[in-house]
Amino acid sequence: MSISLNDAVELVTLEADLLDDGQFTEWLKLYTQSGFYIIPIDPDADDYADTLNYAYDDAEMRQKRVERLIGGALFQQLLQHRQSGCFHATGFWNLMISDVCSVAPSC
Repeated sequence: MSISLNDAVELVTLEADLLDDGQFTEWLKLYTQSGFYIIPIDPDADDYADTLNYAYDDAEMRQKRVERLIGGALFQQLLQHRQSGCFHATGFWNLMISDVCSVAPSC
């Protein structure tokens, strides 16, 4: 099973909207219990478990990340940032990987 480039763009757009709006609990629901949230440093890395990453979060770490965001001053800053009229723009999408276990969009 794989998803289309359009599906991947919709997923990333939904994720960005949820995070920008501070809907962190809804963001958690995008992931399966066994899924990982990975933001790699090296775009050429093949083994994210053995590579330094900006984020490599399993379900427990995603939950902890959300708890820190909701419980701290950063959450209030995020809400102020969003209310200031700022927005994120993405474009020139590519789908690097799409299979039953992974989706790796790139923009």
